[in-house]
Amino acid sequence: MEIFLSAGDPSGDNAAARLINSMREHDSKLSLFGLGHSRLAELGQMQLAEGNQLAVLGFWEVARHWRFFRRLMLKCVDEIKRRRPNAIVLVDYPGFNLRLAKRVKKLGIPIIYYISPQVWAWGHRRVAEIRELVDLMLVILPFEEDFYCNSGVNARFVGHYLLEDIPSEYISSSPPLTGRLCLLPGSRPQEVHRMLPSMLVAARQFNRKYNTEAVVAGLSGIFDYEKIIAPYMADRISVEYDNPRQCIFDSNIVLT
Repeated sequence: MEIFLSAGDPSGDNAAARLINSMREHDSKLSLFGLGHSRLAELGQMQLAEGNQLAVLGFWEVARHWRFFRRLMLKCVDEIKRRRPNAIVLVDYPGFNLRLAKRVKKLGIPIIYYISPQVWAWGHRRVAEIRELVDLMLVILPFEEDFYCNSGVNARFVGHYLLEDIPSEYISSSPPLTGRLCLLPGSRPQEVHRMLPSMLVAARQFNRKYNTEAVVAGLSGIFDYEKIIAPYMADRISVEYDNPRQCIFDSNIVLT
């Protein structure tokens, strides 16, 4: 069995990797091609683009890379037509993935969408589009299943992938009071650049008032965290790399 999988940002890549690991428990020979980052590459996905080219945010950033995304869209469509996968799995990343779904729907290949766009918050008008394009919507929030089913979309709640990592002691009891604030500025460079400065100002004020410390949950290779954090280090603000879940578990407050 072969599937085309599109996960445009690192968080989607992480979620998609878990999905593929679960699928391979039923089909160990499952093969992949499409778009993703390091986790999917480790699982053997044939990548149609470098992951760091995909993680852009905001209208102007997308517009600046318009030609790249247009070529990439055509490349994905051509590869799907040529290889005829058993299924197309789209993970989050709605700006690209819904457009791709529209272009390949006529091929008759089942389209599965994992991690719904937040249309229940900002885009009710897009539900009709999703109903026409998506054969199965796999949602991670309980209320999303009823929201979609009531709108005629075939949807199934599959649980939130992040909950799989919560240690049992954090479920059965309250975490210790550490006096620590965890900052989660995102996984895309543009997102971090936009969000982190305001978060640092808020963390500095919080630390001074409540005598706490703050830790930025960073991802290696996407942003120069030390440079932007340097003026705030005297206010007990630091960075920890590549383990955001542990940062969350060890903190009492999370700012995202």
